[in-house]
Amino acid sequence: MSPTISHFIQGDRIHLQKHTLSNAQTMFEMIDLDRVALQEFLPWVQKTNSVQDSETFIKITQDCWSLNKAYEFGIYINDSNQYIGNIGAINLDLDQKVCEIGYWLNSKYSGNGYMIEAVKTLEKQLFNLGFFRIEIRCIPKNIKSQAVALNSGYVLDGVLRSNCILNNERRDSLVYSKLKSDL
Repeated sequence: MSPTISHFIQGDRIHLQKHTLSNAQTMFEMIDLDRVALQEFLPWVQKTNSVQDSETFIKITQDCWSLNKAYEFGIYINDSNQYIGNIGAINLDLDQKVCEIGYWLNSKYSGNGYMIEAVKTLEKQLFNLGFFRIEIRCIPKNIKSQAVALNSGYVLDGVLRSNCILNNERRDSLVYSKLKSDL
């Protein structure tokens, strides 16, 4: 399978757009404004300390995209074209036709269903490309991410015990999944 995913995916209230370097400043500002909330659950936040760090991230995502290793998008509100966070298909296994969806949203925009819509918008594209299984992973303390997974129709498969380090502590990960046959 050699998928070709669109650089722009339209949702009802939001759209997903492949990252460009022109968005590095805005991305850094959104992360920096919400740093305390984001770093509680995301290990990369502590390493994002400048616009250059966001530029480096975008360059890496563009390389991964061209190699079919990950597809990272910015999330934008349709009416205002306001950038509000990121979502991506990561940990792609093209042979097994499985991947993981990772995401973050500036807390100013949480509680409006934007992330649920973003997840459903991206998963539709992924299933159409032939993916069979999509996972969402989060630590048990991340109640909002759990709610996104459950409200998007994902099923809790189980717990990976002490499989990641976050803020210098070993943590468990919850694994949620949706199969194409679940649709």
